[in-house]
Amino acid sequence: MKQSKLLFLSVVLMFGQLAMAQQSLHIVQAKSAFVHIKEDQQLRKYAWRIVPGKAVDTYTSSAGKLSLITDVDSISFTLGPGVVHEFCFVLNGKDTARTKIMYQPARLDMLKAAAAYDANDQRYVPRFSYQSASDTNLQRIRRDLKLDSIAGNGSELSKIFNLMHWVHNLIKHDGNSNNPTLKNAIDLIKVCKQENRGVNCRMLA
Repeated sequence: MKQSKLLFLSVVLMFGQLAMAQQSLHIVQAKSAFVHIKEDQQLRKYAWRIVPGKAVDTYTSSAGKLSLITDVDSISFTLGPGVVHEFCFVLNGKDTARTKIMYQPARLDMLKAAAAYDANDQRYVPRFSYQSASDTNLQRIRRDLKLDSIAGNGSELSKIFNLMHWVHNLIKHDGNSNNPTLKNAIDLIKVCKQENRGVNCRMLA
């Protein structure tokens, strides 16, 4: 009987500590699920999506300072090697999403730390070219989806990254999904929203 009481008290204490940990997390309010992210001086619009119900959502960054900006609130962190921050989004006053921010070295730094390239590698690399910017379908996508606003005003790589993050947060990956009938960007986004579904890697590409 005594052991049962001790076990019960231990369980109560454990859950009490968990509750206190939850309460100590900083709360960030939001009415929209989309979040802007500012990494150092670079602002990326709609770069993150709040996902209530997920155990812990993790965002990694190589920036020294990072800010997450909702439609009604914001939070900022200083980052560095080994630094981890946790907080909680509250969407529409009721849905919570625990979020972790972690430092990760920049991709370029990772590449520099890798082994040297083999300059004698003669494997064939197919030629690649972009579709003309004057293509009517591309112009429609650019206009209707407001891609210039999402891409921002940074370098070409910065714009590419912003668009990739936007797509990543807009449409989830689902490797088991069937391909939609219409396979252009606008219709893919539309069907994913209407059916609350994702698409496979081929459709994402």
